[in-house]
Amino acid sequence: MWRLFGSVRFEWFPGIGAYPKSLLGTDVEPVSNAYPPTVCFLLGAIWSIGAVMLLRPSFARWLRRRGPWKVTILLNSVIMTLFLWHMTAYLFTVLTLWPLGLGRQHDSTAGWWLERPLWIGLSAVYLVGLVVVFGRFERPKAPERPSVA
Repeated sequence: MWRLFGSVRFEWFPGIGAYPKSLLGTDVEPVSNAYPPTVCFLLGAIWSIGAVMLLRPSFARWLRRRGPWKVTILLNSVIMTLFLWHMTAYLFTVLTLWPLGLGRQHDSTAGWWLERPLWIGLSAVYLVGLVVVFGRFERPKAPERPSVA
């Protein structure tokens, strides 16, 4: 559609119309959606908040069950560990799979999509290992009970 208007739009509005697909800020693209935030970034946030608000009643009913609530409590007990170590787990995955020739396709190819379960699964395995090692430092120790003499 933009070809109808020619390249004059780039002269009138430099940098507009060449936004990357990713809403994450990266240093590989000449223009970023996140720095400074664009309307696209804002609309993505509004869409996410709207989706969560629509799903909130269903999630609330689901969390009234004992199993999902226990998983929620468990994950919240190591939430900072998950946050701090998730990229390290992904780095370990890259260091494992890249030498095997995986992950070299561009996104949106069939090969890229077929590899996603492997990348996500191996990252999860590494992350679980990191949480086992470092998660214990996040949980406070239970106070010792005074001995009755």
